[in-house]
Amino acid sequence: MSEALTAAPASIDVQLGVLTHRLSTAERDISQCSTQISELSAENRLRAERQEKQMHDGFESMNAKIDRMASWRGYISFSVAIAIGVAVGVAAHTFGFQP
Repeated sequence: MSEALTAAPASIDVQLGVLTHRLSTAERDISQCSTQISELSAENRLRAERQEKQMHDGFESMNAKIDRMASWRGYISFSVAIAIGVAVGVAAHTFGFQP
């Protein structure tokens, strides 16, 4: 009977040691996961900031192109109006419609 009493505490100590080791491993794993989550959050924040900057630059570029196109369209419309006026004037002068 005394052998059973002395064997039991050793078994409990071994099990307690195993559980303690598992607990410390789990705590270390949780710490590593927390660190990885923080790193990923920082990477995602940087990626989002880069994408926002790219979108901002793209919209600015597009606005500049639209402004240039509008400016060219104004010049072209003005030039076409002058050309039509000159053509009508030449045709009127040629066909005898003088003021």
